[in-house]
Amino acid sequence: MKDSNLTKDFDDLKKIKSGGIINEFLWNFAGVNKSLLRQCPNEYSKYAGMGGTILCTAVMAMLSGAYAIYFVFENVYISIAFGIFWGILILNLDRYIVSTMYSDGKHSISWEEFRSAIPRLIIAIFIGVVIATPLEMKLFEERINIEIAEMESEIIKHQLRDIRSLYKDDKKRIEEEIEKINQKIEEYSQISKSSNKEWKEELTGTGTKSIRGDGPIAKKLYQSYLGDSLRLLKYKQEKEPILADLGAQLRNITDKEEKEMDSRNVLATQSGFCQRYEAFSRIDDNNIELSIVIWFIRLLFIIIEVLPTFLRMMIARGTYDDLLQAESIYISKMANRRSEEVEEEYETEIAICTERNRVRLEAETKANEELYNAIAQAQSEVIAAAIEKWKKQELEKVEKDPSSYIKIN
Repeated sequence: MKDSNLTKDFDDLKKIKSGGIINEFLWNFAGVNKSLLRQCPNEYSKYAGMGGTILCTAVMAMLSGAYAIYFVFENVYISIAFGIFWGILILNLDRYIVSTMYSDGKHSISWEEFRSAIPRLIIAIFIGVVIATPLEMKLFEERINIEIAEMESEIIKHQLRDIRSLYKDDKKRIEEEIEKINQKIEEYSQISKSSNKEWKEELTGTGTKSIRGDGPIAKKLYQSYLGDSLRLLKYKQEKEPILADLGAQLRNITDKEEKEMDSRNVLATQSGFCQRYEAFSRIDDNNIELSIVIWFIRLLFIIIEVLPTFLRMMIARGTYDDLLQAESIYISKMANRRSEEVEEEYETEIAICTERNRVRLEAETKANEELYNAIAQAQSEVIAAAIEKWKKQELEKVEKDPSSYIKIN
């Protein structure tokens, strides 16, 4: 009576067509055989939880990939497309890792299980770090912006110093030449002013001779003043084109400095993913408190990523595993049986073909023998007829001329 009830209950389990909308949805990400798992209601939540963990990891990967790629292309549509692709890729990797895990069916993790899981754990840790980094950068976005501003200021200072040192020698040479000419002009100007002063003092009687009026000394001083003024004017006229050319060269160098500085400032103020990651690394290296927070967040993502792998090793063997093993054995037996049937069919086909060929060969051999016999008999009859005819011809020769026949022989 009890056996019949068990059989009835098992048949009722086979009639279950759905384990619930949420369970059915999450099972897709755990890589299970849903038709078998529906027969094991006590294990619904176990594999639903595993699938949910893998799904959450894929969603985080999607957000992480979209945020990272946005700073490369600065295009929302490309970022969304890449984020979806990245999430699907991580989902398939996690699903494959969990579905191919070896488990001995015990709650504890054996060395054999852990050793077989080492490559998968390495992959999971790597995926966790890759997923965590862009999301951490988003969490510390404000601090990263401050660090980027400091980096830009440092870069601009270094670039300004480099640009100035690049044109320093040329500017110094031009400025020295301009200064030398201006000093000479100032020198001639002072001499001319001094000559003018002496001439005027002589005219007014305040000079050294104390003779007022336009006398010989005044005229001589006036000639000296004219000579100094002409020399100043001539020097200015000679050096004016040179000063203009030197001034143009100096302005040209200054324009080059400004243009190069502007172009480098544009490059320095570009904030792509590499610049943001560099700023993030500097925060991690220079600020111990933030570095601790960053590593806690990173470890959290790594734990979330490797959690399905450890859960798979820690899950005890249940009815679903028994059904899965039975299904595997059944399929293996059916495959072996089918293989044997195919082999038997192949051997039968070979035997039939062999027998068909044997019969055909025997028939052809028999036909050939009959043909050969007929040909041989026909040849014998032809030869006998030829001999008979030849005999008659020879006998006729003998009757006509016996001596001749004997002579020939």
